[in-house]
Amino acid sequence: DYSPGTVKPLAFNGHDLGVLICYEAIFPEIARDYVNNGSDLLVNLTNDAWFGRSSAPRQLLDMTRMRAIENRIWIARAANTGISALIAPDGQAYNETSLFEATYVSGSVDIGSRSSLYLRIGDIFPRICMLLATCSLIRLWFVRRKNHS
Repeated sequence: DYSPGTVKPLAFNGHDLGVLICYEAIFPEIARDYVNNGSDLLVNLTNDAWFGRSSAPRQLLDMTRMRAIENRIWIARAANTGISALIAPDGQAYNETSLFEATYVSGSVDIGSRSSLYLRIGDIFPRICMLLATCSLIRLWFVRRKNHS
């Protein structure tokens, strides 16, 4: 039997960290849940080795940058063979490493997040858009069906 886990920040030196393991960073709702549950900083630990020398590590970094923007929070990203970086709340990546480079990232980040529309309303807007699009398609289908009868 399996059941979904709960999002609970990790206490560290008086702060709460939201830890995104590997590709969890592509899911906006997980990062949002961490921040809404009190995370002061998001940390993304990832194994990008299986991507090889492809565009995938860059794409994963860019998706992680979106989590910083959506939640207005710093992200510290550590990738074993991919691109490690410190990502600011505006999405700017600092101290990026290269692929397959044996090095480390050092720098300062601000702790805490600022309010954002996404933190407040989540995925309501895209869901409303999907509902409106679905209703429009159903209406169009009925109109075309009526005109062809």
